[in-house]
Amino acid sequence: GFVGSQPGSSVTLYLRLTIDAVKNSTIRSSIIRLTSHESVESVGSFVDCRISILDPSEYTNSTNLTNEDIRNFSTLSETVDKSFPLWTLGQSDTNTSIDVTSLVQSFVEQESYTAGKRAIFKIETLPTTPTGSYRAFRGFSTTTSRNPRITTSYTINTAEVTSDTAFQSSKSYHFQFEFADEEETR
Repeated sequence: GFVGSQPGSSVTLYLRLTIDAVKNSTIRSSIIRLTSHESVESVGSFVDCRISILDPSEYTNSTNLTNEDIRNFSTLSETVDKSFPLWTLGQSDTNTSIDVTSLVQSFVEQESYTAGKRAIFKIETLPTTPTGSYRAFRGFSTTTSRNPRITTSYTINTAEVTSDTAFQSSKSYHFQFEFADEEETR
C-alpha cells in the first residue's frame, strides 16, 4: 500500500478489513495496524491522511475493489485524521497504526451491518501533505504477520431489566412443597 502526494496528484487508498463485532455493540477500541515496507524508504517529514469508512449498504463482502467504481460509493459521516511521521523500514507501532474506534462504532450501528461484514476504509492523502512525501506499507501477502490488520475490542450491550415495584408491593405468593417421608428436606 502507498499513501502520499506526487506532483499533480494525491493518493487515495481503499483497505478492506473484516469487523467481527456484534451489531450495535459498544466498541472500546479498534486499531488498524500497518507495517512499513521493509525495502521502500519513507520520504518527507509527514503525510496527512483522512480516514473514513464506506457505507456498508452500498457493497457486499464479495464486491471486487478493482472492478467496482468504489470512488462513487458514499462514506459514513464520521472521519479520523492521522498524520504519519517518518517511518523506518519494517516498522510496526503506534506511528504506523490508526485508531478507528469511532469509525467502527458508526459502522456496527448501521442497519445493513452484520457480524463478519468487511469494512472498506478510505484513506485519502490530504492537501497539507508536502508534494513528494509518501509512506509505503506492506499489502496483503503470504507473510500474514505483516499484512494490514484490525484489532477490535467491544462490549455487548445488554437490555436493562426494570421491575415493576407496584406489582411487587401489591401481590404476594405462597409456595408449598411436599416431600415424601423418605426424602431429605432441602
